[in-house]
Amino acid sequence: MARSPTAKLVNLAGRQRMLSQRVAKNYALIAAGWDTPAVRTQMSEDLKAFRKANQDLASAPLSTAAIRETLELAEGQWVFFEAATNRLPDPRSLDNVATTSERILALMDDLTNLYEAALLAVTG
Repeated sequence: MARSPTAKLVNLAGRQRMLSQRVAKNYALIAAGWDTPAVRTQMSEDLKAFRKANQDLASAPLSTAAIRETLELAEGQWVFFEAATNRLPDPRSLDNVATTSERILALMDDLTNLYEAALLAVTG
């Protein structure tokens, strides 16, 4: 459990990686014919949680130029990702979900590292 607000940002950014991958997995399950209420509910909740966490990260007081840039890049990818997940599965939307989820994963990994570095700079 993170004690400082900055450490919580590290955890939040790290959790975003998992959420983007779980949404992509659930979208693939729907495409494969496993379109159940549980899968749809989980995907919807994860999409909402991701959006909320992105808002929290964007409004956090700790912000370097690299953090802001990474957040902007992630937000841009999120627009494409969410649009693809709102479509019925077809080859194009599956490709969009797969590629954007991987890009979001990489950006959130970068963001986690940036917050961790900022935490070390603050705590010395």
